[in-house]
Amino acid sequence: MRRFLSKWWWAVYLPLLLVSHLVQGSFGTASAPVDPRQTGRKTVELDVPMRGGGVAPIELAYLEWGSNTGDPAVVLLHGSPGNASTFTGMGQLMFHASSLHPGYRVLAPDLPGFGHSTGYIPDYSISFHADSVIAWLDALGVERAHLVGFSLGGGVILHVSERRPDLVASLTLLAAVGAEETEGSGAHWFEQLKYGVGYGALVIAPEMIPHFGVLGERQRRHAFLRNFFDTDQRPLRAIMEANEHPALILHGRHDPLIAPWAAERHHELMDNSRLVMLDDDHFFPFLRPMLAFDAMSRFLNRHSTPGAAIRTDAVYEVEPGAHPLGAWGERLDWRVRLAPAWLTLWLMVVASVFAPRAALVVGALLVPAAYLDVGVVLLGALVGRTVRCRGRRWLRMLARTLGSLVLVAFLVGPLALAGVRAAEPPVSTLLTLLAPIVAYALLVLLPRVCTWRGRARLSASVRRRLHH
Repeated sequence: MRRFLSKWWWAVYLPLLLVSHLVQGSFGTASAPVDPRQTGRKTVELDVPMRGGGVAPIELAYLEWGSNTGDPAVVLLHGSPGNASTFTGMGQLMFHASSLHPGYRVLAPDLPGFGHSTGYIPDYSISFHADSVIAWLDALGVERAHLVGFSLGGGVILHVSERRPDLVASLTLLAAVGAEETEGSGAHWFEQLKYGVGYGALVIAPEMIPHFGVLGERQRRHAFLRNFFDTDQRPLRAIMEANEHPALILHGRHDPLIAPWAAERHHELMDNSRLVMLDDDHFFPFLRPMLAFDAMSRFLNRHSTPGAAIRTDAVYEVEPGAHPLGAWGERLDWRVRLAPAWLTLWLMVVASVFAPRAALVVGALLVPAAYLDVGVVLLGALVGRTVRCRGRRWLRMLARTLGSLVLVAFLVGPLALAGVRAAEPPVSTLLTLLAPIVAYALLVLLPRVCTWRGRARLSASVRRRLHH
């Protein structure tokens, strides 16, 4: 019977998979491709020089607000995934607001690989994107611009400022990436491993399922993961330290993707920078464009004329409270955050061999507070538990580890972190100490509460302890 079902399974699965790929190859998505001009975009043909030699032909689509060709322009670069539409609200505000320098020309491209620009390109890195932006601005005749980079787009404007300093009036890092040490694990080799696994899970694996485009267009998933996989952030620290342009670092205090301490670190590295920490998250530039516009408008006006004095202070919309663990906790912060990935991974593996639940709880609680990368915690827990169980029931162990990590890192951890930040020092200290205990109790009790047998064993265990 099993052999019969397996034959019928393959007889149904393979034709469906073939038809799914034919449909996706013919149509890309369920709807026909949209002409960039129908979205208000303009296009320009570029030959972008490759670092290894040769050129890459690119059709770059972009949005433009304002027809004035005077300088400086304002150039808005999106993150990954994303496109120029990210900045529709902000672009309109910049062009129409009377408080800004009159006649600003606001430009926002679909970076190569995204939006309506050329989809499949040889290099998706921020370095190649920087060369594409330089070629695009030269083609449009822009001689000087305020460069605004959101998220991964921050790395693009840093490369542009290094290669063509004459183009730059100012830099604005908008909830942006920067030095490699502040990115995820802080190690290039581990980030490559993480995004390589992500490419397999989000790009290759879905193509083994006959989904007929329901899971999204392959090219978009491909570009998103390749953008991170191809990018090397290691040169950015030297670029930031050598920067002589006025820079504004605008960040959200509750950013879950790029930690607020990363913005503070970038402010330390860039002598000519001003830090503004908003009481918001990672997505304020397009969810609340007026908030970003208000913070940026005075900075752009100030530096539209060369030679203006550069402010290098730090402004917090909500002043950070005292560390719940006191002065020694503040000193410990940087040591944990800047610890090498191989060390934290090794400690996670060793702890998971001897105390798997406790190690997972502590590691997962450190993820939302931006002390550890979720990939380091997951890999360390899996390796340690594999050594402990010696390969037995590995799939069940994997499912339990993933479920426990998601529960603690993305539910219990953020709730505890919000309570710690909102409470006064004595209460915040108590919450900091209680969070691991509560999370550990949940990991022990939930598997038992969810099944009839588990509940029976839990009840018997309680009765034994009450009537010993």
